[in-house]
Amino acid sequence: MSTWTRYRRLVGAESFKLRTVRRWVITLIALIPLTAGFALLLSSANKFRTGDLPPLVGPHGLAVQDQFRFLHQPMTGDGTIAVHVIGQRLPPQEREVVRENGQVVIPVLQDRAGAGIMIKATAQAGAAYAAIMVTPHAGVLMSSNFGDDITGPAASSPRWLRLDRAGTTITGYSSADGISWTKVATLAVPQLPATAQVGLFASSPDETTLEKSLGSTSLGLYPTQSIAEFDNLTVPGSVDGQWVSDDIGRIDLNNQFPDKSFGPKGSTRALNGTYTLQGTGTFRTNLLPDDPVEGALFPLFFGLMLLIPIAVLFITTEHKRPLLRLTFAASPHRGTVIAAKATVIAVTAFVLGTVAALASYAVSMPRMRANGYAPPNFRAVSLEDIDVWRAIFGSGALFAGIAVLALGLGAIMRRSAPAIATTIALVIVPMFVGTPLPLTATRWLMYLTPAGGFAMQRTLPPDPTLAVSSSMIWPWQGLAAVTGYAIVATVIAIRLTRKRDA
Repeated sequence: MSTWTRYRRLVGAESFKLRTVRRWVITLIALIPLTAGFALLLSSANKFRTGDLPPLVGPHGLAVQDQFRFLHQPMTGDGTIAVHVIGQRLPPQEREVVRENGQVVIPVLQDRAGAGIMIKATAQAGAAYAAIMVTPHAGVLMSSNFGDDITGPAASSPRWLRLDRAGTTITGYSSADGISWTKVATLAVPQLPATAQVGLFASSPDETTLEKSLGSTSLGLYPTQSIAEFDNLTVPGSVDGQWVSDDIGRIDLNNQFPDKSFGPKGSTRALNGTYTLQGTGTFRTNLLPDDPVEGALFPLFFGLMLLIPIAVLFITTEHKRPLLRLTFAASPHRGTVIAAKATVIAVTAFVLGTVAALASYAVSMPRMRANGYAPPNFRAVSLEDIDVWRAIFGSGALFAGIAVLALGLGAIMRRSAPAIATTIALVIVPMFVGTPLPLTATRWLMYLTPAGGFAMQRTLPPDPTLAVSSSMIWPWQGLAAVTGYAIVATVIAIRLTRKRDA
């Protein structure tokens, strides 16, 4: 008999064993309504409130941050604006800044501090735009309507930049000498009116810090500034009016909170064809870091509490009785027996985890949307999004990996209670231990324990520009962590099972 035929027969036999233990079957089936029940309960209680200050909404209907220094004038119809960015630097200030918490910081120019040119529908914060800029360390970037940046040449100032408008289509170019131009991107901005504002801008994103220590977590937003110098400004299109300089987005659009500034005041200076702008802030989508899909799938945590004991008992019960001797007598290839058991529990756990995730999502999301987890502060999500399905099937993969890990620990320890406790300690405890730890320690805890597998339930990737997400890991990294533990536990279980008496 071939190894493959023997393996298939053992899979069928182990599947039959699992189905014939009624209390196991009832417990596994109960996992789905239990998860859905917790999902309904938690989503009903989880409400988001925007507070007194409403978000600034961009042309795509999502919350945005739109703040920078803008030197502009109207341009009607098609045209071109080009400029030479001489350089970027920090404004004159003290060498050290002491914050409220006593931390001493030496100011540096932000990596994505921008110096560039923009075509904007109006001079109001949140209006549609297209822009190209040079940054100190991120190279040349182009963006429109608060979307993701498109990366151009990896160059800093001095640099030549150009924007060409043809209707609602904007094309950006970069050049080292102002003669030979390299195309960066062509973007559509359908909201642009016939007469739009064109000009120069300077920006510098806020510094975001998240400090965690035992018992406390503090989030800080610290405004930064940059100075950008330009010359050789040309606007050969149809231009009328005078240049106007504004701090875009510094005051709330509706003037409901005129005493609340969004950052330090900027400045503009023009002298002999050279323009110097000092600005703060940035323009980007400003969604909250919470992931509604991850919140909807969190109740699967409780389903794992039912799955782990069953996965352990699937092997330890035979050691206790001892039925495993009969199994080994019928099939002396012990490693194949363990592999067959791992296959059966993995497939069962994957199916249960996927169905439970789908049920949890279906129950939770309507309630969460009604409770404020919707645009403009959060992206609209639905089952049409591939990332949602990745999170749902990823939850099934998480269940499968943890089930195989529990089975392997059961085979290694041969006793139910220690194996169950060890699995829970490896999977569940790190989630609570990591909460008060510093960010770097939390991230490494997720890398090095099966708890990192819960990252598969996130649809938002870690944002390297936000310290608030620096403790998160990528979903596939988390799945690799739990898969690695499952494989190691299975390999050790097979080796020990071959050496020890049944």
